[in-house]
Amino acid sequence: MIALVFLLIAVFAKTLQYQVITFYEAFIPLLCGFMMPDLLFVYQYKRYRNRIENDLLQAIIIMNNAFKSGRSIQQAIHLVTTGPICEEFKKMELELSFGLSIDVVFHRFSDRVRLEEVAYLTASLSILNKTGGNIIKVFSSIEESLFNKKKLKLEMASLTGSS
Repeated sequence: MIALVFLLIAVFAKTLQYQVITFYEAFIPLLCGFMMPDLLFVYQYKRYRNRIENDLLQAIIIMNNAFKSGRSIQQAIHLVTTGPICEEFKKMELELSFGLSIDVVFHRFSDRVRLEEVAYLTASLSILNKTGGNIIKVFSSIEESLFNKKKLKLEMASLTGSS
């Protein structure tokens, strides 16, 4: 549809100049119109993914603090209501209310977001649910590693930007 609109604009512009449109003059607007939705989708997805990646550390900090205060995983998920990651955690809370297990909910979250950090979080929670363990200690180590990774990423961006 967008490609046809671009083609009509090109044809109209050529008719105003009293010229005939050539194959290349018709092909380029068609190609641009055909590729435009894909390019916009890729741009929006990358922007959404960067926002989730930036807010993931804050969500893990909130969940870790909830665990330290004695709350359950469902209550910790309910507490995360900041930034664009809020929508993902609302989906997780809804899936938990429908009766899905925590392992399934976090695996679906990992499949939706496709971030390495979320895969680590999912694997650690599924292992904790199966074997038991100290969830506060595990979340503290995940929080520390994500903080160090973000710090290293920002330092690397500043060093490459200055040169």
